[in-house]
Amino acid sequence: PRPMKTWVGIGLKQEIVQLLHQKGFTAPFAMQSLAMPALMAGRDLLSIAKTGSGKTLSYALPLIRHVVNQPRPGKKRGPLALVLLPTQILAQQVHDVIADFARVSGLKLISAYGGVDLQSNIKQCIEGCDIIVA
Repeated sequence: PRPMKTWVGIGLKQEIVQLLHQKGFTAPFAMQSLAMPALMAGRDLLSIAKTGSGKTLSYALPLIRHVVNQPRPGKKRGPLALVLLPTQILAQQVHDVIADFARVSGLKLISAYGGVDLQSNIKQCIEGCDIIVA
């Protein structure tokens, strides 16, 4: 797919585009420009880039777009998406980056990782969620 030059016209909800602008992302970073069209076309992607290059939103925004278009799982069902990370600190960071985007999309995002009360994680999963970051 061709690289994207703007946030408009790629299937993101208007609320996400507005939030991107509010957060100072007026145009996609190079990483996002190349990665997001490939992911939105259903292709696999492996990306390696420096911290701050836009990797997290490169996969999170297509993931959110996909989940928004699925039937909601309800209690004691699914998540629709699972984001696995190798460390607790990275899981916390990814959760923090995508939380506002999930919220404005009407999605329930939870995180589950070491150092957090296991019963709380189980309760959140039973109540139903759309995306888990672990």
